[in-house]
Amino acid sequence: VSEITLPGEAGEFGVLAGHEPLVSNLVRGIILIKKHEKTWKYYIDNGVASIDKKEAIILSNFALEISKTKLENIIQLIDNLRLKLDHAEEAESMIIKTELEKYESLSKFINRI
Repeated sequence: VSEITLPGEAGEFGVLAGHEPLVSNLVRGIILIKKHEKTWKYYIDNGVASIDKKEAIILSNFALEISKTKLENIIQLIDNLRLKLDHAEEAESMIIKTELEKYESLSKFINRI
């Protein structure tokens, strides 16, 4: 990997191969991973990055490769979650709201790309 761009708390930042060690909290956003002429894009829902000169470790509770994600599938999932939320009990509604927020955010990022 030659370069990684990450969504940090203070804004987007990039690291190159051989970067000095750092640990950073990550926010919802897009991770770009570049190797030679190829770029991979992942949406994450918060996380932590640990970088050193030899590797980058990215931990997140949710990650999705953008190129393998269809917007229409995300929209359908959002619609299903909204319907489920309408009939949910209070305890379950908190979980559904969190999922709904995550997928609505994902759909906005996909629309921008």
